[in-house]
Amino acid sequence: MNDFVFTGKISINALCSHNTYSKSTCNECIKACPFEALAIDFDNNIVIGDCIGCGVCYSACENDAIELNRNLDIDIIKNVTEPSFGCIFAKGDNKISCISRLGENLIVYFVLKFGYINIFKGNCEKCKFKMSLEVFEKNLKKTQEILKALDISFDAVKIEQSSLDKPFEPNFGISRRDVFKIKERVPKRDFLIELIKENIKQSAEYIGTIRLSINEICDFCSICESVCPKGAIIIEKRETAAIYFNPSLCSACKNCIDACPKNAITAKKAFVEDLIPKALKLFEKPKKICSCGNVYYTDEEICPECEIKNKKRQELLSYIKDLF
Repeated sequence: MNDFVFTGKISINALCSHNTYSKSTCNECIKACPFEALAIDFDNNIVIGDCIGCGVCYSACENDAIELNRNLDIDIIKNVTEPSFGCIFAKGDNKISCISRLGENLIVYFVLKFGYINIFKGNCEKCKFKMSLEVFEKNLKKTQEILKALDISFDAVKIEQSSLDKPFEPNFGISRRDVFKIKERVPKRDFLIELIKENIKQSAEYIGTIRLSINEICDFCSICESVCPKGAIIIEKRETAAIYFNPSLCSACKNCIDACPKNAITAKKAFVEDLIPKALKLFEKPKKICSCGNVYYTDEEICPECEIKNKKRQELLSYIKDLF
């Protein structure tokens, strides 16, 4: 029996959407934590409290922003010989903290390797991890969408309630071998992309990312590019300005949409094939030179900076006119 229950205290890396946009509304990890160990501070940063190392937040984060200390996905992949998983209160040859620890990348991998995966759950309604089940349901939804694109029946994912008479006792400590073992971290999205590239058969909707569209009022201010934590948006400004988008990198955090001062960006539903890396040109405009000398890329007769100055001038003139 393999013990993958505790992952050690987590850490948060630079891919967190709160690191690139101070007003980010992403809180998937906070909602997922059954012990309220994660919170947002006054600077809108994610802070870690009394983390027990269950790893559910890692499974919930689309950004690959959460790093585990042990029992990484790659460890599970390397050590599992029978794809049978369960929490400490349920059956299963491979013990995890909660079935919500299983991300779509792991479920799809074991279905492809063995043709099935067995997931056993205990009495979830009475469990402290009950609030984390939303993560599991979302991961199952993404798994179903991916398997459809791979032309594999979702029946390969077998879920059964089967409680143990006596709870499994996990190892709370770290073995000497684990202390000196080099951590081999494989980002969830990168691993999932490789599985899909090799096995995709047809189109299917996918909720793990989004497609973007940009309308004519965009002025290429580059804010969307700067707030994207995954580098999914790139803006090039030469003789023509163009915005490129790679949906395989997008985590659907929607920082770009929330931060856009022009409300020029909208989200559209995505598909599993969008996880195959590609650079999509979303929008382009030819270069113009304003009378002030500024280079800009809109259809207006003057640059955005002059537009702001003119607006302020008109406001001031209107104020003065009202005085007299």
